[in-house]
Amino acid sequence: MAKEFRGIEAIRLTQIPDEEDQPTRTVAAGVFSVVIAISAVVLVITGISTAMGGDFVTGTALGYSAAAASFLAVLVGLFAAITHRGRWFGIAGLLVGFFANPFVLTAVLGWAGWAAV
Repeated sequence: MAKEFRGIEAIRLTQIPDEEDQPTRTVAAGVFSVVIAISAVVLVITGISTAMGGDFVTGTALGYSAAAASFLAVLVGLFAAITHRGRWFGIAGLLVGFFANPFVLTAVLGWAGWAAV
């Protein structure tokens, strides 16, 4: 038996999905980005203090590890922000990871030193 449509029901072309039909998204990607970004900050601090202590090889290795960790934090944070999987955590991880990169940090501190002269 055919269902009879009246009024606005006849005009509706697409079906609006219910809330429970939507897949659940976790904030794991955003939180992972923040954790990696914080570890990049710790690696930068440890690398600088190790290099200032005289162990340049270990300080350089920690600096390269911090650069890789900050790059990963930026990528995962960008992924989390775009896909809504912990958007605000992802944005925080992206920003902290960007400024925790030793190359960016060197450029920013160099610019700040030039501005002070």
